[in-house]
Amino acid sequence: MQQNIRNRLKNQISKQNGVCRPDRKLIDEVAKRLIGEIAFQLDRRILQHVFSHRKRLYGFTVRNISQKIDEYSDDFRTGAVDEVKKKMLVKKRDETFRYLQTTSGYNSKYHPIFSEMLINKFGVLKINCNDKVSCYEPMREVDYLKSVILSILDPEYTYDALIILYSLKAFSDFDGKPLFIW
Repeated sequence: MQQNIRNRLKNQISKQNGVCRPDRKLIDEVAKRLIGEIAFQLDRRILQHVFSHRKRLYGFTVRNISQKIDEYSDDFRTGAVDEVKKKMLVKKRDETFRYLQTTSGYNSKYHPIFSEMLINKFGVLKINCNDKVSCYEPMREVDYLKSVILSILDPEYTYDALIILYSLKAFSDFDGKPLFIW
């Protein structure tokens, strides 16, 4: 499905006055996935920051970050807890949540669950890093992403979705990386 969306996006882009314009149905489909992608990207950024020494994060979500800290701190052979490792991971988690709460109002008890709901409801984008289509560029602009959220989501979800977006932006400012890392 995601490959199909990308191919349709590339095939349906037309240039009008030098500006890319995908068709309307495709915009709606991609916009919904873009909302899920915002939540997914924030989730990954938080996890990559806390578990920076791990390359793969299969089964890790921000929602279960405390459980994963416990699991990762245990030596599976002996069952002993590496207290130094655990303290370091808890400290990174708490500092990350504090930073996001201060900069964008992120609530570590509520927003991980909300993000998971957005990802499950809308899915995520899969954009080939080799694609050089300039139409992807607006997807990296906070104002464009805000307009997508406001136009797609029901009003009762927009406030929290904007917090997720602003948290992703804060993370991007913090680590100096682009909004989306594909």
